[in-house]
Amino acid sequence: AGKWQLLGAEHYDDRFRGKGTWPQDAGFDRYCLWQVDQLGGRYWEPLLNVDGKNRQFPAGQFGPDIATDYLCDFMEKNRDKPFIAYYPMILVHSPFVPTPDSTDRNSEDRQHNFEEMVAYTDKLVGRIVAKTEELGIADRTLILFTSDNGTHQSLQSTLHGVTIKGGKGLPTDAGNRVPLIGYWPGVISAGQVSKDLIDLSDFLPTMLEI
Repeated sequence: AGKWQLLGAEHYDDRFRGKGTWPQDAGFDRYCLWQVDQLGGRYWEPLLNVDGKNRQFPAGQFGPDIATDYLCDFMEKNRDKPFIAYYPMILVHSPFVPTPDSTDRNSEDRQHNFEEMVAYTDKLVGRIVAKTEELGIADRTLILFTSDNGTHQSLQSTLHGVTIKGGKGLPTDAGNRVPLIGYWPGVISAGQVSKDLIDLSDFLPTMLEI
């Protein structure tokens, strides 16, 4: 659930259009994804591909909520057997727009909207964690939270009193140093911090081992 962008949608250049991979050809049995073969909106009034069919959602519907609902429904239906749920979140990405929790739905302040999007991301992750607890599968579910790149270069964040300008696309710490949080009650002890260097290509053999 979330975003795909691995096929080459209709607005891509001819050399890329339709030349990539469909979700079902990557091994996914079910999916709810933005930008498979068509573009459309990703946030408010989104166009999402749900199990192979493009669906235009109405005004007032927020894409990240729809994807999270879909994922929670998938977990509920598969609670009694092993599953893998891949969630390349639609948040946080430009365009930086207000969320359902924003007090000003017309805000055009990119920095402010970005901060509210980060808070909404945290809320959605919390919903997923809570769902594993509700279903009684938390102690046999590994949740990995990470990112593929740093923050947009037009934005900034503050960490321990230090202001850090976004470095997405750059080979600096601000471009490639991202969170990696592993949550597995009863297996991963709380409060551990590792300074090991991790690469996303490590994930496949790790998950297969699990």
